[in-house]
Amino acid sequence: MAFLDNSGDILLDAVLTDTGRMRMAKNEFKIVKFALGDEEINYELFNKNHPSGSAFHDLKIMQTPVLEAFTNNTSTMNTKLVSIPRTNILHMPILKLNTKTPSSSGLASDICADFPQGFVLTATNALETSDTKLKNTPGVLFGVNPAKTNTGIIVDQGLDSDGDPSRAMPLDIDLIENQYLVQLDHRLLRVVNPAGNPGIVESKSYVDDDYIAAYFFSIKHNAVSKLSPIPPNDDTGAAAVQEFNGPLEQDFNLD
Repeated sequence: MAFLDNSGDILLDAVLTDTGRMRMAKNEFKIVKFALGDEEINYELFNKNHPSGSAFHDLKIMQTPVLEAFTNNTSTMNTKLVSIPRTNILHMPILKLNTKTPSSSGLASDICADFPQGFVLTATNALETSDTKLKNTPGVLFGVNPAKTNTGIIVDQGLDSDGDPSRAMPLDIDLIENQYLVQLDHRLLRVVNPAGNPGIVESKSYVDDDYIAAYFFSIKHNAVSKLSPIPPNDDTGAAAVQEFNGPLEQDFNLD
């Protein structure tokens, strides 16, 4: 892995996967879909006050060195771009880790300083049965008996408006996410339904050549209760368990 000099012309660097080379050898290689991402873009380098004018506002961004092409999908294209035809969108919804609900597991910084932004997953039945304190410890998820823990990873989606009334508006229907892709190393992990005991393994869509499994999930939204802003004088308790002060979409569990 190396960096490519991007100080001159815009670069296009491509590499084929094993499957791609096989199809090219059979004269069957044809690109039918592609994705774009901004994984290596630092938008803070945009300089609208550049002395040479608007043509140079994004000069530093355009000349940032980029990684050479490689096929490991766990290390590239984690932030894909989307196309939205209409031009009247002021704010986009984002995802945030929820650590406020009683069933959320919190961050691993509570128990392990080496993983301040992650979670600890137990790997042996003996560990889970010998230390009962782990069951209610923030940041710990049971990997052997997932149904025996009452914690999980909970993610909120909504507008990060910080209570700004000008942005406290219902989310447009075309901005609501209703499908999610979950990817993980199939050699180590499975996605399970926590309602079972020890948990029902969800059906994966496929496992790629890097042993990364893909799971697709669809979610039904409640357009009445899930898409409206939290009232200023909220007496329902919603604000206490939500990561957003603005409009909310829906929570979803990744237990």
